[in-house]
Amino acid sequence: MVVILSWPSDYDRDPSVIYAVDERFRIVRCNPAWDTFALENNGSAAKESKVQGLSLFAVIPQVLSEYYDAGFQVARKEGRWQHDFDCSSARVTRRLRMTVTPFGSGLLFRNVVMKDTLAPPSEAVANFADYGPGINMCSHCRRVENRKANVWQWVPEFIEKVPAEIHSRLCPACWAYHYGDAGGSKETPVPAA
Repeated sequence: MVVILSWPSDYDRDPSVIYAVDERFRIVRCNPAWDTFALENNGSAAKESKVQGLSLFAVIPQVLSEYYDAGFQVARKEGRWQHDFDCSSARVTRRLRMTVTPFGSGLLFRNVVMKDTLAPPSEAVANFADYGPGINMCSHCRRVENRKANVWQWVPEFIEKVPAEIHSRLCPACWAYHYGDAGGSKETPVPAA
């Protein structure tokens, strides 16, 4: 049985993105900051009216699904889970802190901006062929793999205009720093203090 608590009006006035999911992780409610964030980041397809009923796991990259699922279970069991993640656009480097708490039979998410700065210039070399075919983009920092040079680089051109064939991965730096071995992991997320 789906039990969603009443939505406090304070959530609609909060500048942080707040949203709720039901027990099957389907998005059931978003505050106005959700749409504001989506529109400021070329995400008109992510407006609340278009994502309601969509499962979070439909948009979480598969490489991170187990990690997030474990974190959501911590939130249900311990009452709270936090995770810092990057959600940068081509022009803005952004770090957010996600706090997940139980909400009725589902979960409530609040994403607070921790860092918001101008993005660095592109590290791309002139030849975009070095990145493909099929672009590997880090699901966390959005750097792309330059296969010829064997490095991951910030290429905002691929964020502005997403290539037809793109693969979500974790770059080695994000894998080690943010997820440890968690992407395919033995590490279990711990509750926030």
